[in-house]
Amino acid sequence: MRRWLLSVAALVAVTMVTTAIPAGASNSWNNYHWNRATSSTVLRLAILDSVTSTWDASLSQANADWNRSPVFENTVTASDTSTTTRRSCPA
Repeated sequence: MRRWLLSVAALVAVTMVTTAIPAGASNSWNNYHWNRATSSTVLRLAILDSVTSTWDASLSQANADWNRSPVFENTVTASDTSTTTRRSCPA
């Protein structure tokens, strides 16, 4: 029985090694890119702040992270924070 298990384990190991497909990754999006007139074109986005005060710091940090890119120059604009404009996530 032990010899049979060892044989099966060896067969499984050999099969895995010989049929393994190397992992591959590519960040290419089929040459997709932002359409900009020049490399110095800046995308200016107005982000509507409809989050409650609990999330203000997270929104500011996310906006600061985006603005570190030379491509973006976002501004956060105050918006309605009432429950009629927001919904809770069901999670």
